[in-house]
Amino acid sequence: AGAGETTTPRRVVYVRVLQGSELAACDDYGVHRKSDPYASVVVDGHVVGKTAVVNNSLDPVFPPRLFKIAEATPKTRVVVRLKDYDVLSEDDPMGEVRFVVGDIEKERRASALTQSATPKPHHHPNKWFNLVPTGDSPSSGRLELAILFEDELPAPGGGEGAGSRRASYTGARAPPTTATTSSSPSSAPDHKKTGAASGGGLPECAPPPPKPTLTPPRRKVPPKLSAGPHVDLKEAKNAPRPPDAASTEENDDDDSQGGGGGGLTAYLLSSLSCVGTTFGGSTPKLSDDDALKALIANARTPVFVHAYDVGHSKSIARLNRATELVVGGAFHAAIEVHGREYSFGGCAQPGRSGIFSCRPRRCPMHSYRESLYLGDCCLSEGHVAAIVTAMAGDWLGASYHILRKNCVSFSRAFAVELGVGPIPKWLYRLANAGAALADAYCTIDGTPVDESTASTLERLVADQAAAKRDVASLLFDHAMAVRLQRAFRARQAAKHQAEKRRSRSLGVSAPPPGGAEDECGESTTTSTKRPPSASSDVRTLFA
Repeated sequence: AGAGETTTPRRVVYVRVLQGSELAACDDYGVHRKSDPYASVVVDGHVVGKTAVVNNSLDPVFPPRLFKIAEATPKTRVVVRLKDYDVLSEDDPMGEVRFVVGDIEKERRASALTQSATPKPHHHPNKWFNLVPTGDSPSSGRLELAILFEDELPAPGGGEGAGSRRASYTGARAPPTTATTSSSPSSAPDHKKTGAASGGGLPECAPPPPKPTLTPPRRKVPPKLSAGPHVDLKEAKNAPRPPDAASTEENDDDDSQGGGGGGLTAYLLSSLSCVGTTFGGSTPKLSDDDALKALIANARTPVFVHAYDVGHSKSIARLNRATELVVGGAFHAAIEVHGREYSFGGCAQPGRSGIFSCRPRRCPMHSYRESLYLGDCCLSEGHVAAIVTAMAGDWLGASYHILRKNCVSFSRAFAVELGVGPIPKWLYRLANAGAALADAYCTIDGTPVDESTASTLERLVADQAAAKRDVASLLFDHAMAVRLQRAFRARQAAKHQAEKRRSRSLGVSAPPPGGAEDECGESTTTSTKRPPSASSDVRTLFA
């Protein structure tokens, strides 16, 4: 650049398509109106990549895939096009999303100014966009994207605190670290030296549950690790093996302090047991277990889902093992990220979030079963804290439902927000079956309705019945008052007739019409009006 010219800053931007909501139905098969959506990321007319096709869904959750945009400027325009996949015809457009990299940077700076009091501002990496119609095709719905910048992401292989966390899953000891801190530019910042016990400085939405007093002490159970539904082990199997252990130990002293992934990754890969034979000096391939360990060692931010058997009963554990592949089981699920485990539970306090955190695989209310590696979310601790804080308002403890909004549904939503895709289906298969069975039995006049509609209608019917009971009670009180008044009048008339007959039998004449004075000097007059008949009042009373 010349003396009067300024160079445009260029950054590496990553885009991940997370999920869609309320999309338009392009495939009309009578009652069933669905779509087979997929998304493609386009930058300056060049297609960077495409997501996998999600079949028969209007609220798709796309498999995790990170699209890299190299040398992006503030004026770079990114277009995410959504289409419906068709086998026999051309794909139908469903809308698109457009954004400028500079606008996203301005939003991040504005959020940093509002959170200037915190040591490190927490930026929410995800954002919902409304779909814009393309051409004459109607479009509706929204699309959630994760937009990440290279300088905001953690280093591959994690930092200093990640060594002990990953060693528990890879089976290798943590690399040695020196007591002196390095003054190199690659040294880890101070806020990352909190370790796994404190959760990396993440604010907890709810205090951890109290330790149980009636349950026996639990022994430390090693993790039973397996790959998640969207983890591809083929690339890791073909990864070359480090040259020798001596060279890797030399690199450990340099990389373990700086948070880079070279030393830790090389150390873990050198401890893996490669299988196979070499032919002509070729590198042997890794087994499935070693490939999974290599993926975890190379990941920036590995994400795990932990499955528990509900409670501490051995009968439930045996039942889950028998019905896991058929109808699922009674499982508790939690998501581990940055050395902290997050889950969801119910509480009676109104307005309190049901999200709580604890040590990984140490939930005191359930029995640990196994762990699955979901993938690399490439998010920093600040990103994860912002996502948990944003989800706290939607996951209140009072809204807990054993079938529709439980710990497994929270783990599924949290994994989608982290960008590692949905959790395995066998975790929530039994809850979905129970919810479907509850909907099948919620019928009004033979028409099936969902549970929320049925509860609303039941509430309205109950209110109408209460109003009818109130009106009936008022009418009953009025009728009883009328009957009591008539009975009183009938008794008074009968008493008057009895006194009149007795006076006649004794020969006492009736008082004159004008009235007579009593002993007190007051005049007494008799009414000339004939009192009502007692028999008629009695017949009216019992009518």
